[in-house]
Amino acid sequence: MQVSPATRASRVLALVLGTTALCSIFQAQAAEDASPIEEVVVTAQKIEQPLSKVPVTISALSGEQLADHNYADLEDFKGLVPGLQVNNYAGQARMNIRGIGMNSLSFGVDSQVAFNFDDVYVSSARMADQALLDIDRIEVVRGPQGTLYGRNATGGAINVISKKPTDEFEGSAQLRIGNYDEIGSQVVVSGPIADTGVLGRFAFSSEDHAGYSLNLYNGEHYDDAHTRTARGTLLFDLGSNVTLDVVADYHQEADTNHAGHLLGLSPGFPVVTGVVLGGSTVPLDSNGNAIDPRLLNINTVPENQQKSGGILAELNWKIDDRFALKSISAYRREGIALTYDFDQTPTPIPTPAAGKDFEAYEGERQVSEELQFIGNLDWVSWVAGLYYFHDDVDPGYFYDGVNFGVPSAPFLGYLQLGGTTATDAYAAFGQASFKLTDRLTFDVGLRYSYEERSSTSLLIIPIFGAHSTDAKSASFHDVSPKFSLDYQWTDGLMTYMTIGKGFQSGGFDISASPPLVAFQPELVWDYEGGIKYRNDWLSADISAYHYNYTNLQVAQIVMGLPTTTNAADSIINGVEASVTVVPTPGLAITENFAFTDAYFTRFTEPDTLTGVLTDLSGNQLPGSTRYSSNLSVQYTIPMGENDLTLMGEWNWHDRLYYTEFNSNQLSQPPVSTFNASARYTFANGKWSAEIFGKNLSNELIISQAWITGAGYGSMALGQIAPPRTFGAIVRYQFN
Repeated sequence: MQVSPATRASRVLALVLGTTALCSIFQAQAAEDASPIEEVVVTAQKIEQPLSKVPVTISALSGEQLADHNYADLEDFKGLVPGLQVNNYAGQARMNIRGIGMNSLSFGVDSQVAFNFDDVYVSSARMADQALLDIDRIEVVRGPQGTLYGRNATGGAINVISKKPTDEFEGSAQLRIGNYDEIGSQVVVSGPIADTGVLGRFAFSSEDHAGYSLNLYNGEHYDDAHTRTARGTLLFDLGSNVTLDVVADYHQEADTNHAGHLLGLSPGFPVVTGVVLGGSTVPLDSNGNAIDPRLLNINTVPENQQKSGGILAELNWKIDDRFALKSISAYRREGIALTYDFDQTPTPIPTPAAGKDFEAYEGERQVSEELQFIGNLDWVSWVAGLYYFHDDVDPGYFYDGVNFGVPSAPFLGYLQLGGTTATDAYAAFGQASFKLTDRLTFDVGLRYSYEERSSTSLLIIPIFGAHSTDAKSASFHDVSPKFSLDYQWTDGLMTYMTIGKGFQSGGFDISASPPLVAFQPELVWDYEGGIKYRNDWLSADISAYHYNYTNLQVAQIVMGLPTTTNAADSIINGVEASVTVVPTPGLAITENFAFTDAYFTRFTEPDTLTGVLTDLSGNQLPGSTRYSSNLSVQYTIPMGENDLTLMGEWNWHDRLYYTEFNSNQLSQPPVSTFNASARYTFANGKWSAEIFGKNLSNELIISQAWITGAGYGSMALGQIAPPRTFGAIVRYQFN
């Protein structure tokens, strides 16, 4: 049933009024005996600020808090951020904030949620989970960030900040063991390097576990993991208030993680090419749905080979107490090789490599430079800067064994498809904060963005002697303003209002067959208000927003091949609340809630299965959930000089659609997950031992879903999150 815009708006208004009343209750309460809530200092606005004093909607967790929750990647972390969804597609972290996020299935397409590591924008969504080694904090800035994080931040920005070298020697070691033969390790060493005056920090982690998914064809288990990550940091004091930070990292994966799973047959499409050719699928029920979607029955090993690394240099010059200059230079590179089995049977489909029905390769290189001039006077503070970014996707291509006939009469061959994309982005930006009174502050920001995209595309079908190429370029520019007003009612209570614009550049989809057709930029205007309240025992962050979101970049499957196009218009309304209560020393209760009403207001496109032109007005945006909630409870019990910390977490969200057609088959139904841990810390905090469990109810969670090409039989495929996992962790801190 579709709900009218007026009804949607009235629901949002009711929630806003309710949360405003709740905030007034918070202000009236007090608890003298409660222990203080940790205040995270963030740099979301390019300057250091306590989280409760930042006039934007932001969530932040320190590295210690991540360890307390036993979070290993962004898919774990998402529960503590209202409005955030993170799903996995072939190793990419598909980040979605308030209904805006990456849904492309193609090479060289950027995410609408900007991912930044140590203030460096990273175009590849594959690095998001790699960066969580030895971090100081994660900041999630919700809402379009058109000024300070201007490049492709229509949904928001996720900032990961690594830990810096320490003045004194310290370090830690960690060993993790679990079911599925899991063995994980982490080692960190930090401190002065001899008598050089240089501070250094080195961190290393490994993760190995057996496969979660049995392949009926050969008895092997896939969806395993074998990863290694290392990071080194050097801090140089160059004198005269000048410092230089150099951070280098490397990551590799060599496993069969990210296998595609058959979810079921599409209605009206009962024939599977691989079955016609003598193969079989996993067992299906009478409706054509997989009885156990975690099972596999494939001949192509889902190989996952990834290598990535980079280096950044941050030069800081504190001119005096009022002015500072900063330069951030970075270089990154990655290469991936993936194989897949789209027909989901043991039947071999011909490609140049025997036993690989589908193989893809992608190489990417990026270079960036950002200059910042930071000022802080009694009545105004500002950040102004210049930005340059260059990115090459070269090559990005795949070999795909396909059926050019109908499934019941296969005509097999293969195609090679892909190309290159080069991006050059330039920007000038500034944001200033004016103190109108001791309590009232006005922020204004502006960013000018200019981008050039050049792409090539190649399609080869040997069986037909077909060879098609194309090359095109396009440029895009935008001016993105931001206006914000905040009032500090008391030391613990602040309200704010914001109007801002977000811009996502257009480009070309090199995974679509030639000729290249440019998709256009998407834009979003954000109208938002919020309340932040904090005292010794309670922290509350409540916001409400309205988005006008136009020209959305939407992923499609056309003739079995991925492509990106522009939808028309959409509206997003929402309310979010994050509340932490410490009613007694050692006990912390956190509740996060989000209502996200994200829907198309004008969008018509052909149905993927039938080709019939379909009006999608009123449909929910893919990648978003209407309601989500997370409740976590942590209790620390003193035991002499030792501590026992108990943690429990419940995470729930309603149905999440993976396509704009809102098909239940291509969605994750409403689901609850439960995590728990118990950690004993002793020897003055040097040693700790922990037992943990994740997804304790062993829910089947679909992390991504799509329809294959008609030549395979238009089946529903997807990727699946880990099942129930449990184990133990031993940590040692040394200094």
